[in-house]
Amino acid sequence: MNERAGEPTDAGRWMSGRDAAVHEAFHDDFYGDPEHDGEFAKIRAERFRTFVMVVVAVLVVGGLGFLIAGGGDGSDEDDVAIEDPEPIAQPEPVGEPTSDPDESSETVDGEASDAEASQQPPPVEPIDIGTSGDPLLDQVLIGLGVDPADPAFRGVADLIGDLLDSISTERPTFVRDDIDIVELTRTIARMSQAEVDRVFNNSTIECGATEPFLVVCGDDVLPMPAGDVYVLGMRLAAPVALADPEQSFVYSAVFDTDGDPTNDWVFNPPFDFDLFQGADRWYQLTWDHRGGEWFVTTSQVDSNQQVALASSAVRVVVAGENVVFFVPASEAGDGAHRLTSFGHDGTFSPSDRGADVSGVDPTEPLTELDAQPVETRPLETGDGG
Repeated sequence: MNERAGEPTDAGRWMSGRDAAVHEAFHDDFYGDPEHDGEFAKIRAERFRTFVMVVVAVLVVGGLGFLIAGGGDGSDEDDVAIEDPEPIAQPEPVGEPTSDPDESSETVDGEASDAEASQQPPPVEPIDIGTSGDPLLDQVLIGLGVDPADPAFRGVADLIGDLLDSISTERPTFVRDDIDIVELTRTIARMSQAEVDRVFNNSTIECGATEPFLVVCGDDVLPMPAGDVYVLGMRLAAPVALADPEQSFVYSAVFDTDGDPTNDWVFNPPFDFDLFQGADRWYQLTWDHRGGEWFVTTSQVDSNQQVALASSAVRVVVAGENVVFFVPASEAGDGAHRLTSFGHDGTFSPSDRGADVSGVDPTEPLTELDAQPVETRPLETGDGG
């Protein structure tokens, strides 16, 4: 078996790759230029310094509050407006009476406090969003621009403890919760060019990221195109082992991109439970414990059962016990799919391997993706998210 060249194996086809990462920095410049003139320049300079200290304090306190409230996506709509300060009053001439002391004291809690309040930044009103029940998955969905409590993202239960082998008459010899699929999420995110740039290309879900969740992309990953993005997630019975030293793992999303059965993958006997049968394209997230790396590969099969690597814009996120595939609809046809998991010793040995699939077993037809597209938008989170 030639893993690096992508030769088929008993359990499927496993390709290599390396992470591709992109990075973007943002910055803001603030400046000021006070004037100093007139007979009372020293007094005015001192007042200006005092005023700058007050404004800086307001900006720091207000900015921290804005970040704690959730922040924004960097667009103009998220900017917090700071009202122009009141003009600095000129000092009264020496020797001339000012206001009555008693009258001044009466306005301390009135006009003065109103003036201070007018210089405070307006409060940021967070969007009260719901939760999927999993904090890490919430962050993924919020980054995508959808409410995690949206009914479209409610999971569909999958059988627990239904692991299998690639030969139906054999029992799995590797049995562990982090390959047992217990819940499935499948929907469509409809995104504009600006939105896919913000989420994937610039980006919130950024290739190569490790915090707060792992994001893995293929070699020479393509930009995510505008339009429909298939969001397919599997929740496992335990968190994914991010750096297992002894076992390798493959999590996959497989598709029939054209509805033509003549170019779909056909199993080779005796592997009647081949995980990819009935599909012509598959996306694989692989942990290779021998090389100590995560990578994503995309494979396309033709009518002659020849498998070739393909370029793709797919992104895969690992967040706790969740593995989520973001696949552009332009690559995956109408979305008929199957999700799979596989664990092995690095050699696919019958003595140390096990798998699971969405549904009962891999002989079932692929699942049609009949979800209605969900419109995405930038979200700001509050304390109740």
